[in-house]
This record gives sequence, C-alpha cells and structure tokens, in this order.
Amino acid sequence: MLNRIISLFKSNKSQPKNTNSTNNATNIHGGKYSPTLISGLIHDHKELLNIAGTIQALYDAKKWSDLSKQLSIFREKIYAHLITENINLYIYLQRSLKDNPESLAMMQDLRKEMTGISKAVTAFLTKYTDLENNTDHQQQFGTEFKGVCEVLLKRIECEEKTLYPMYAPIPA
Repeated sequence: MLNRIISLFKSNKSQPKNTNSTNNATNIHGGKYSPTLISGLIHDHKELLNIAGTIQALYDAKKWSDLSKQLSIFREKIYAHLITENINLYIYLQRSLKDNPESLAMMQDLRKEMTGISKAVTAFLTKYTDLENNTDHQQQFGTEFKGVCEVLLKRIECEEKTLYPMYAPIPA
C-alpha cells in the first residue's frame, strides 16, 4: 500500500504545484453547486498523497525534524479538505439527493464513515506532534502511518468512484 502511495507521489512530483486558490477546493460555497468543487477535491487528494509520499521518504531516512514539518502541512491540508467536504459537498448533496432515498442514505453512510476516519486521523496527527523528540513514537510511527495511509487511500478511491459522481447541478 505504501509503495502505491509512493508511486503516486513520484508520478505527480513533476506536476507544477497549484497555488491559485480559485482552483482549490478550499473555497467556501456554503452548500451551493460549484462546477469546480470536485476537481478541487481531487486536486486535494493528489496533494495529500504527495505529502504522504514525502512523509514516508522522510520516515525511511529518519529525518524527524523534516517529517514533523510535513505532518504539520498534512494536518493543515487534510483539515481544509474535510471542512470543504462538510460545508460544500455534503450540505449540497443533502439537498440535491432528497428525492433519491437510496443515494441519500449512501451519502449519509459515507459521511458518518468519514467522521470516524477524520477522528482517527486527528488522533494520529495529535499523537505524533512530538515525533522529533520522542523515540517511542519514532518506533511506532511507521506501522501506524501505514494504517492511516491504507484507510485514506481506500477512502479517496471510494469518494472519487462513488461519492463525487453524485455531485451534479440540481435540474431547474
């Protein structure tokens, strides 16, 4: 699984970084339809995978200071992504799927699942804030990071294949 993330990191590394905030998913639409939301969320996924690849490389090299900095960047990016999904994606889908009970129930289940994942990722990131100076945490990090990456990769695949296709303009 980590090899898959690292290969995604390497394949995306040559792509220029998008720093134009109008193309990022972190713009708040307040639950209104935005034609750029999904592409922005997918861009976020690629950034998160790139950062995960960097974290893995730094872990392998035992560069704890740099790894701690990348964990901080990862925290910032994933929190922004989760807020965007909650405010822009889920609120909109709640409204747009109201006449489709099966899709609405699926979306609600995916949202509940994401709440659990986000709690686990938050606990992981909180636990490893002192990674640079804590040898016990340095020994535990690799195994836990692998688990977090596996869960996030499965979630990203699910969102992009199942959840994001539900996002469409409400017919007039």
